[in-house]
Amino acid sequence: MLAHIFRKPYPCSKCNRSYTNKSTLNRHLREECGKMPQYMCRYCHKAFHQRSNFQRHVWTVHGYVL
Repeated sequence: MLAHIFRKPYPCSKCNRSYTNKSTLNRHLREECGKMPQYMCRYCHKAFHQRSNFQRHVWTVHGYVL
């Protein structure tokens, strides 16, 4: 069975990551690459670059809705 291969034509010039969409690369550059995480869980102190990942963590791990 052949594996599906995704092309990632948008590499980050600052790190070793690549993306399938230019908008995702732009978000990476704007919010993540070389930056400290902006969101921290007050319950376990895990840090996140993206708000949506932070909110999902708080809901699924700790059972709270923000």
